[in-house]
Amino acid sequence: MQQWLRPDDVRQDFYDALNEFSKTLQLAISSAKFHENTPMVTVQRYVDDMKYFRNLRAAVKQRYNEAVDYKEYEDQIRNMVDK
Repeated sequence: MQQWLRPDDVRQDFYDALNEFSKTLQLAISSAKFHENTPMVTVQRYVDDMKYFRNLRAAVKQRYNEAVDYKEYEDQIRNMVDK
């Protein structure tokens, strides 16, 4: 999936769709009617899908240099600040 998201326009479409999905899911989960009318298995699937696609977005951003993972530099930065 990461390779499929290589083109910038495809990646941006994915980010936009994921943002819309996230907003819609948050709104739905906050609705009592949604919980009354939707089986718990379906709700859990939506939540699991959201986690999967967020992880995919993070991996894609790293792979295509859109985000820097500062975790690997954390100790070095802490040492510099301490000095």
